[in-house]
Amino acid sequence: MLASSIYEQISAKGAARIKRAFDSVRRRNSQNDIFTMKEQYNLCTQPSNQTQAKYILAGFLAAFSYLYEFNWPPFVLGEQNTIPFPAEAAINDIAALKAPFDDSEPILIAVDYYTQLNGAPCLDWGDADTLRGLTAIFHPDGYSTADSIFGLMAPENSTNNALDSRCQADYGMNASDGGIAHQEALKTIMKDVLAAERLIVSTGEYV
Repeated sequence: MLASSIYEQISAKGAARIKRAFDSVRRRNSQNDIFTMKEQYNLCTQPSNQTQAKYILAGFLAAFSYLYEFNWPPFVLGEQNTIPFPAEAAINDIAALKAPFDDSEPILIAVDYYTQLNGAPCLDWGDADTLRGLTAIFHPDGYSTADSIFGLMAPENSTNNALDSRCQADYGMNASDGGIAHQEALKTIMKDVLAAERLIVSTGEYV
């Protein structure tokens, strides 16, 4: 996943702490230890059961994805962007945490940057717009894979994606399609990249 590789490139130490923080949330969910999450992670609402709690991970992933998507200098967005390079700022703060610290701290740092950029008081993990980083198809793997620092978060196929109509119109597929089959069709899998005679490499990976 692109967001994972970006954070790993900026700080291996910070990325390892993010992975541990996501593993901690999964462990808490499995143990139904979910009833203090609202305060610990600055959530707008408290999950009331494990089914709801699994969507909190998606909300956290959306926050980290949003930071790297808008990891720009202030002049790009003008007054709207008050934090220069928010992804770098967040992971550097995470890497600078002094041990011992609670496993919630790395995620809370990202949530704080996310809410500052959005002018929001908290992370609305149940809101469709909040989760747009997961439901959009900016890249073939729009969710997160098992080898990413965020762990496996497979596409949710039980309901229609809010972006299905747009994706059908623009790309001829629904919003949850993609992955290896789509990459093979686009000839962007590793064997095609290695065999290519000409490549255009964009800078920064923020495209």
